[in-house]
Amino acid sequence: MFIRFSVAILLVTVSNAHADVFSYEATAFPDEAGWNLLQNYCDPELWVEEGWFHQHVEMCPGDPPPGGQSSVYRRSLEEYIGVETFFLEWVVETDADASELPWGGGAHISAWSNGGVNYLFWIAADLVELDRDNAIPSVFVDIEPGVPHTYRLELYGDELYVWFIDGVVADSGLPQGPYPIFNPNVNMRAKASWMSHSTRWSYVRWGTIAENEGDFDSNGEIDFYDLYFFQECLTTEAGGWAGCAWADMDGSGNTDCDDWALFLEAWTDPADPPGMAECDCAPPDLDCNGSVGPFDLALLLGSWGPCPDPPDDCPADLNSDGSVGAFDLAILLGSWG
Repeated sequence: MFIRFSVAILLVTVSNAHADVFSYEATAFPDEAGWNLLQNYCDPELWVEEGWFHQHVEMCPGDPPPGGQSSVYRRSLEEYIGVETFFLEWVVETDADASELPWGGGAHISAWSNGGVNYLFWIAADLVELDRDNAIPSVFVDIEPGVPHTYRLELYGDELYVWFIDGVVADSGLPQGPYPIFNPNVNMRAKASWMSHSTRWSYVRWGTIAENEGDFDSNGEIDFYDLYFFQECLTTEAGGWAGCAWADMDGSGNTDCDDWALFLEAWTDPADPPGMAECDCAPPDLDCNGSVGPFDLALLLGSWGPCPDPPDDCPADLNSDGSVGAFDLAILLGSWG
């Protein structure tokens, strides 16, 4: 989803020197990457493999449920107290049964503060739970099992919170107050309450939400790290949200192919960026496969008639007259091949 996206994930190594964004890339154990190990109860099995931090947890001998193994890590967010915006993003996959959730089992990550605002996420193989306060009903969202998902929490002071799963808004609304405040921290773990399961983390990132054009991490360069997040904004529903304002380079209110063109103009990385299929083709190649053929014809015929509003959503209108008709068909057939 980004993210927030169900797009291809670019594996990027990120420097932690820039204070606005922190990234744990799961290439080492968390306690070797600056996290505090709060608890390693009953010796869960932990390992790092191919850019994933794995936690296998099961019931301890003689433990009556709820109980079981647990491995808990924490990072302080003291340096972010008072920021106007904040995000927490992670990619995780777990095979925990949904019955684990009421007891705090499965995968867990939280933006936590002592006596302040909290966002707690409990994740099973096919269900995710968000808790904010005992007085607020929990939010449950179904997810596809057996695949990693990208989760992102965006916070805008005391005005708005938005929770994304694979680029789709899962929940949003008025927060109880700003975050981070009151000894804030990020906690992550896997725990078995009723049955054994395995969890693997791809990355955990947090920081302030970038507002500057194209440069997501505010390091003065527009490079592959920025591309990673630009792709989220371009290819998912997140493109029109405030968290993607930095990618809306022409100020149109949404991230689109015009912004992609400006992003390429501003690119500073020595290596060329990969193509963006959504933008790196032009009509009448409507399916972006590099040629004009039957699929393009089918797309044109399926769009026959007046264009919707806004007209930007009408790529089959090849002569830009506000409708798809015989003239557009003639242009397409003339470009066949």
